[in-house]
Amino acid sequence: MTRFRIGTVGYLNAAPLTNLLDRDKYEVVAAHPRGIATALRTGEVDIALVPAAAALTDGDWRILPGWCIGADGPVASVVIAAETDPEAWTEVVLDGSSRTSVTLARLLLSQGPLSKRVRADLVITDAEPGDGPKRVGGTVASVVIGDPARALPAPLRKWDLAELWKQWTGRPFVFAVWAGRADLPQSVRDDLRAAGAAGVADIATRYTGADRDYLLHNLRYTFDESALMGLRRYAALAFRAGLIGTSDVRFYEPSEPSRPRAVDVDAKLAAALDGARLDAVDALTLLRDAPGAELLAAANLRRLELHPEREVSYLLARAFPAALVAAGGAPFGAAVTSALGDKASTVVLSDLGLLDADTRLARLEVVKAAGLDALGVDVDQVDVATFPALRDAGLAGLSWRVTQAPPLAALAAARAAGLPVDAELWIDADGDEAQIVSRLLVLRGAAETTGAITTASVHLALPSGSLIEPGRPTPSWFFRTVALARLLLGAVPHISGSPRTQGVDASQAALAGGADDLGVLATGVWSTDDDVHDFPVDVDLAERAMRVAGFSVVRRVASFDSVGGALTSLKRVRPVESRARAD
Repeated sequence: MTRFRIGTVGYLNAAPLTNLLDRDKYEVVAAHPRGIATALRTGEVDIALVPAAAALTDGDWRILPGWCIGADGPVASVVIAAETDPEAWTEVVLDGSSRTSVTLARLLLSQGPLSKRVRADLVITDAEPGDGPKRVGGTVASVVIGDPARALPAPLRKWDLAELWKQWTGRPFVFAVWAGRADLPQSVRDDLRAAGAAGVADIATRYTGADRDYLLHNLRYTFDESALMGLRRYAALAFRAGLIGTSDVRFYEPSEPSRPRAVDVDAKLAAALDGARLDAVDALTLLRDAPGAELLAAANLRRLELHPEREVSYLLARAFPAALVAAGGAPFGAAVTSALGDKASTVVLSDLGLLDADTRLARLEVVKAAGLDALGVDVDQVDVATFPALRDAGLAGLSWRVTQAPPLAALAAARAAGLPVDAELWIDADGDEAQIVSRLLVLRGAAETTGAITTASVHLALPSGSLIEPGRPTPSWFFRTVALARLLLGAVPHISGSPRTQGVDASQAALAGGADDLGVLATGVWSTDDDVHDFPVDVDLAERAMRVAGFSVVRRVASFDSVGGALTSLKRVRPVESRARAD
């Protein structure tokens, strides 16, 4: 069996993508970025985590989608360091550790934000890898890359290249990508993507202190459509300036739409059904290869183990737009009070967390006076010290939109304050299987660490009018993600569908694939977001859908305490045969 060689860089920022590679299966070689790019060019490795500029210059390489090393703002590890302002620089030394970073520096100095500040007679000098920090002093500035950039002494001034790029283009910057020869086997590509998903999900628990903050908050690992647009912008500018070999970003072809069934799918399904803690590779295998009917059936059985009663819950709420939330006085109070007329137990106050503290508490008091609870605060929008006061003022629950950087302190504070958290798991229109698994594992880790998450709500973000295209999510991704969420998230009691984004019919179907809750049914204006489907809510239709699926209906509040049964009665319809005879 061929033992494939994988190249990577010896910096902390690459570790999450490579920590979990099977060293028995693959030979992993580490060096500085330029050295790894050379190893790929000379055939010493088969695929490598290389600077983006090398992938666009050194050969007929293909780029692997899914994961990269990037940033969407300050990256902290790629900077120009100096003792003086740019206006005083006489020389900028380009450390040769990474071609992408020095190419970016040239673009920023010649066309970008720094071009307006540096002298016309500025000298730009290439240097050997690692020489950058040694050359800084006086009017000489230098590009410093990787861990040495993070360790620069405080008196030095630093200009973060990724932050300057974001200011200039509005796009994330991609520093490094997986690139390799075109005939690399699909199995190797799958293993790299799975290792990346697991490694990124593991950041919050594997690292501590400054390293953890850097990996979670300075780096952006997801290679999605936004990152691709940033890479293409960089490629176009650098190619036009004669700094790289091509502006053509070439990817590996997508996996075959129909692949042989993995031998161990049945075993993995059985393990998941028994409540085993699946890793990223197992999760990807189930999401990608498990037959849909069997995956949903396993999730449904797991759901019945956790919730043997044949009940489905939902939360009936009244929704108000942010403008009404911010408004004071009688109109707001009257609108909230009117929610009592439709038996809503909760009010969803859009963007409540963005108000100042006093206004936020005042709005909650109005809701509480009307005999209702309130939702609408993201767990990381407000100071955690105010959670008890928000709870006492009428806030019934918080939400968290799952990203690769879980707000663990805020989630723990929510648990301490007795505020349940709804984790919103969004399947992005530009996402893929690895992204779904990564977010599920991040969610699992946060739930197990904090014990704060009561519900995982699955949403598919297909913009209105969007078309189904190769590689894009389809509604089947929604069902498979719901099922996988139920199998993976043992520490999350409830899985909800998304009538708002999927409609009642799709949410009803999710009840047969692991979901035990229909989520929030909100009357009134929910959102003015044009980028997300916003299906109208019909309580009669929703309750009928739950009954048709074979469940009894329970209305709940955010804590999942029951506030009653169905609001509608079961309508009996004569069988078609009897109606035909009567006619």
